[in-house]
Amino acid sequence: MGEVYQATDTKLGRQVAIKVLPDLVARDAERLARFDREARTLASLNHPNIAAIYGLEDAGGSKALVMELVEGPTLADRIALGAIPIDEALPIAKQIAEALEAAHEQGIIHRDLKPANIKVRSDGTVKVLDFGLAKAMEPTGALSSTGTTALVRVDRTGAETTQAEIQGSLFALRLSPAGTRVAAMKTGDGSRASDIWLYDLTSGTPTRFTSTGDAGWPLFSPDGTSVMFRRSGSAAGVYALAVNGSTTPQQRLIEDELGLVAASWSPDGKRLAYLEVVGGVRQIFVRPIGETTPDAGQPRQFSPSTFDQEDAAFSPDGRWIVYTSNESGAREVYVQAFPGPGEKHRISSNGGVNPAWSRNGRELFFFARPAPGAPTASMMAVEVSTDGDFKAGAPRVLFEGPYGTSIPLRSYDVTADGQFIMTRRQAPPDEPVTTLHVVLGWAEELKAKVPSGR
Repeated sequence: MGEVYQATDTKLGRQVAIKVLPDLVARDAERLARFDREARTLASLNHPNIAAIYGLEDAGGSKALVMELVEGPTLADRIALGAIPIDEALPIAKQIAEALEAAHEQGIIHRDLKPANIKVRSDGTVKVLDFGLAKAMEPTGALSSTGTTALVRVDRTGAETTQAEIQGSLFALRLSPAGTRVAAMKTGDGSRASDIWLYDLTSGTPTRFTSTGDAGWPLFSPDGTSVMFRRSGSAAGVYALAVNGSTTPQQRLIEDELGLVAASWSPDGKRLAYLEVVGGVRQIFVRPIGETTPDAGQPRQFSPSTFDQEDAAFSPDGRWIVYTSNESGAREVYVQAFPGPGEKHRISSNGGVNPAWSRNGRELFFFARPAPGAPTASMMAVEVSTDGDFKAGAPRVLFEGPYGTSIPLRSYDVTADGQFIMTRRQAPPDEPVTTLHVVLGWAEELKAKVPSGR
């Protein structure tokens, strides 16, 4: 779809690939949307077998992706030379599978996987390219559009109280400061459209909050008078909208190109922690809000890293930030002093995602890393002390259930009395099996179709 050039990054002294949309293609709205989708998809992925994106540039009306330069032939070129020996084919297949697994864990389906979109470097490293047709899967924990979601309150023993039954998918739940309402991202009309809804926990009444079809990841303001949320597409950015039914239009607070998501307010409401993609990995930034100092509004990177950082949340006293990182090779939960510098404390012991503080700051909660496709997840609790030096106890299981994890932020919240507002997966009933097809002699037929020695 685009023209690819080799270029030199003069700032960092490295060779890069630049994918440029030709003028004719750039005037095609569908192809332009596909180009933007490729940029956002690559920005959400960080894996050694997926070509990384360094930036999205727009100059003089022309758009270009700046990407990792991957030298070497495509898999199609290699296949054209003849049969690939098994000892060479297996490592290639393994790396392709690992790249796809990483994409699927982020909720992304490639949809255009073919030998021409796979490169094999001289050292044997495989790189999967061209995510322009990629499609987002339903986020982990969300239901298919044909199912329903139960909005539930779960106590520390795992006992549930249903607050509402919702047709479709519901996730990214956030409680209002008063604990009376929940803001959530809802899908479920058979498309990828998403909007923010508000749910009254007293009456169970739902209210549609946005109607743009591209809104997600809500976050109440510290005083509860407005909700921040992210919009995607041509209007990408972080917006705010009053919850009192005012006709004031949405206010765009932050413009972005590559997946900025508001994550957490500091307790005093003066700083906003958010996630932004830098060099192909998500990083935590903190931006002063509403101050009159010279650096007001200027973001600061919290703890620079070459690994993904997600799930950022300020502690109730504002002195610590909890987050997840894959720096150990798997997602784990960490706590680090704010504004830093300071020692990094690992909280989880065998994988952990989606951490949250108790309202009094004396506990941390997170999901133990679930096995792929596992029907249940374990909610863990850790006693912590934030007075003076940070101290944490050993993680323990509170309860297990069909509650989904999500990326890059959690899909549950914690009430003032230590209960959990969550969604319970309720898949539609299985269709009955009415026909069974039996294939006989398939092994002999396969042998006949494949020449000997291949």
